[in-house]
Amino acid sequence: MVANNLKPSSGVVIDIIRLLLDKLLDIWDDIKKDNKDKNTLLWVFK
Repeated sequence: MVANNLKPSSGVVIDIIRLLLDKLLDIWDDIKKDNKDKNTLLWVFK
């Protein structure tokens, strides 16, 4: 089923990676904003 998609163009792969990195950076920024008190950070890792 995925056989035809095993070799996507490198441009597509780069775009996907960029989107994922942007999402991760956004989430990280949100976490840092929420973690003005360290209790939130501890809660995240429970």
